[in-house]
Amino acid sequence: MKLPPPATFAEGQRAVALWSMSAAGMFYGAGTVGMIVLLWKGGWSPASEHDRLLYLALIGLSYALGSIAVTLALAVGGPVGRFKLGVDRNGASAEVADDAAAKGEP
Repeated sequence: MKLPPPATFAEGQRAVALWSMSAAGMFYGAGTVGMIVLLWKGGWSPASEHDRLLYLALIGLSYALGSIAVTLALAVGGPVGRFKLGVDRNGASAEVADDAAAKGEP
């Protein structure tokens, strides 16, 4: 199956970001599984069970927060983002750009 080429520059950038996000998620997931296996099968003493469970919980929490941070960063930032977020003294703002704005059309 061959994918059609992107019609606009922004569409191409979104495709690159999507592939990057997918690769980063797989890499991060594999690293998390590796750390869990190391903690689980590492030959630790039974007295350290509480510490191991705490570390497993922290690894799971860091995985969830890291995934959310990467997804938001790629969805909001750069030429890829359709969403624009801002915070200043007057409050917070959120905008959604359409494809016409991404192409540079009026």
